[in-house]
Amino acid sequence: VQNELVNTKAFSKQDLETGGYKIVTTIDKSKQDLMFSTISPSQNGMQGIAPDGMQFGALSVNPKDGSIISLYAGDDYLTKQLNNVTQATYEVGSTMKPFALLAAVNEGVSLNTYFNGNSYRTFPGITETVSNYGGENLGYVNLYTATEQSSNTVYMDLQTKLGAQKIAETARQAGVDDSSLDGSNPFTVLGNNALTVKDMTAAYATLADQGNKPTLHIVASVKSSAGKDLYLAPSSTERVFQANDTNLVTKALTGVVQSGTATEALNVGHTIAGKSGTSNNSYAASFCGYTPSVVSVFSMWYPDANGNPQQIPAFGQWTGGSDYPVHLFT
Repeated sequence: VQNELVNTKAFSKQDLETGGYKIVTTIDKSKQDLMFSTISPSQNGMQGIAPDGMQFGALSVNPKDGSIISLYAGDDYLTKQLNNVTQATYEVGSTMKPFALLAAVNEGVSLNTYFNGNSYRTFPGITETVSNYGGENLGYVNLYTATEQSSNTVYMDLQTKLGAQKIAETARQAGVDDSSLDGSNPFTVLGNNALTVKDMTAAYATLADQGNKPTLHIVASVKSSAGKDLYLAPSSTERVFQANDTNLVTKALTGVVQSGTATEALNVGHTIAGKSGTSNNSYAASFCGYTPSVVSVFSMWYPDANGNPQQIPAFGQWTGGSDYPVHLFT
């Protein structure tokens, strides 16, 4: 709250500490409590089952105006000051692929176009071969199926055709606020860049609101001690993509839940669009899901004592991949 208001230049830190203002946030208390009880290992029965030190972050927003509904930034500020929504980063994995899809649609590519979805393929500038999850050979598939099944090789094809820079640019246009996503990584499309939960939520909010980009915010209003309005949240959006283009991407992303890598989310009982992601080296796993009125991102990663990423092991009934974030979302 403090950072957001100081960044508007309308208030100084001292104003906020001494002004006697009434500050109202956008948080929905019941949904905030629900998110905490769902994701916190100390609340959801996963303490001692999930590896000790595993980190979780989650954010729900209203894509129509950018207001934050609920967030999970970690359990205890006193033991860990890094905010798991706005500061800690994780490899976003295949949740980057929809921005390659959007870039392709922007270039006029039909989602019915067929690509080679087999494993062990080579790509320019990359020495080792690229495979799908588990080395699966999908044969020739269109972009709907490639998205549902999260084919790495088809998406590397798209990157070869579009250029990694174009994919990075599209994600940043959608709302990723991190200049390190610049297309210099040879696996940009497979999400080897480390970003924040807030970055991914902002970018998916633009897809959910049909190409209108909202400004994510946690402050609804500030009133003076006398009840005078001093500040109202920025609730307008900026059109950055055509609605037709983002709607095609959303259509492809409903297939991920209907018959792809996130079928547990069918239990929500609404039509959900979304994308799961596990980073190449299993350092992180996440799910970004949305309806027209809510976008929610659930992510997990496993730093060692020095903050270096480690592979997430299987725990409880979960593989250590995106099945657990999909479960938390559902």
